Amino acid sequence: LCHQGAWRIRAKLPELEASIFINVFGAAEAQRGGHRHGHDIVCPPVLYSGVPAGLLNHHGRQRIANPPLAFFQGKLNLHIPYEYSFGIRQGLYKAHRTSGAILVREGHEANRERYFELMSASKFCVAAAGFGFSTRVYESAAAGCVPLIMMDGVESAYEELLPYSSFALRMNDSLRQIATLEPLLRAVPAARVAAMRAELRCLWPRLLWLRHDGTATPLPEQDRLLKYDAFESLFWTLRKRLRGDIQTPPDREEACAAVRDYFKRSARGWGPWANWADLPAW
Repeated sequence: LCHQGAWRIRAKLPELEASIFINVFGAAEAQRGGHRHGHDIVCPPVLYSGVPAGLLNHHGRQRIANPPLAFFQGKLNLHIPYEYSFGIRQGLYKAHRTSGAILVREGHEANRERYFELMSASKFCVAAAGFGFSTRVYESAAAGCVPLIMMDGVESAYEELLPYSSFALRMNDSLRQIATLEPLLRAVPAARVAAMRAELRCLWPRLLWLRHDGTATPLPEQDRLLKYDAFESLFWTLRKRLRGDIQTPPDREEACAAVRDYFKRSARGWGPWANWADLPAW
């Protein structure tokens, strides 16, 4: 059951009080989400059509000469001081709107290719919740951009299963970190960033829904990766809770090999292919 506002449903249907809610909203009740950490399960949202393919396939995409150190683009709602995004998106814009290193922009639907280009070129991509979650954790994983999670107390998909510290940075006390964000990010060793991207290369399918209802195809030949997608991550999470016999998915090496093969062999009907792992390092 994926639904916004689990606390409303529990309040109206006491029979579901003990149920496990599978929800894209990782915010707790005090944050308008109702997620119960350790009980409910956060799943990723379904990304808009064309987004996974656009982030993964870099063929013909020009490398940006001076790419951003960190990038965010999306709704800012500057007229709402705190209720929206806990003030993070607004604070980032106000503190860094003239910075060349941390690029913060409003909206991203008007020029989707430019959005893909900037996200793919940046070293870190900010994931700051709007109302209870952020799609950018999952978009940046597909783009090979290290997720910079700035949403205190908001859980991302399958955090109890996947080794987030090995592929993402999470800020604590995020509002306070905004002012010194640039030096904090520049202090992250290049070797650590490279290691996180290597982990993302193996792991990104686990954060995407690759099954579909017959009306849209997230990726060409996605069947080659179905064993490792978000649906399977959900069931690995349930198994971990039920049996306690795994910490992370035990098929990691198999998944890495499958992704390498997927990236190596251009999918039929896709045309020219260049994935982010083949591009030069920053």
